[in-house]
Amino acid sequence: MSIKAKILTLSFLPVLFVAIGASKANPFAAVQPADRALLEPAIKRFAQDQMKLNWNDLWEIDEQDIVTKRDFSLKDDAPSVQRSEYVERKEDALASGGVPVLTSFELTSVTPDGDGFIVNSCSAAKREGFHFKGIIEVKAHIRQGKVTFGSWSFKVLMPHSCSQKEDSPV
Repeated sequence: MSIKAKILTLSFLPVLFVAIGASKANPFAAVQPADRALLEPAIKRFAQDQMKLNWNDLWEIDEQDIVTKRDFSLKDDAPSVQRSEYVERKEDALASGGVPVLTSFELTSVTPDGDGFIVNSCSAAKREGFHFKGIIEVKAHIRQGKVTFGSWSFKVLMPHSCSQKEDSPV
């Protein structure tokens, strides 16, 4: 290989490393652009509502799945509650120490999964004076142009290193 060819090859290495790094750093890398356009602002809204305890707004994007119904002391097959009751039950669940509250949210990945998307985040939460940190997971769905979210949970028991950005074997 000539010196000119070696120099030309070496000049492309930084671009290659930046491109590789960018694909790893992009949590939406596996998501189609049309879905990303809907998911990105919805995930930000979900995280802000959770951390700011904005139950009034969260009601609009919460699927009220079985976990939520159990937090509300409702039967698994109970119908979804209206906004005012949702806010009241969220506040009651929080006051009783029954649910943890997110205190931070750093999106790590969004991946297609069956009929929706798995959203992972390095997050911190607190409950009754206890503080937790790790990777949380929440399922998101896009239906009729609207994004909704199920209940979030930590993927593995603590301690868990968020620097890993994925599950650690236990």
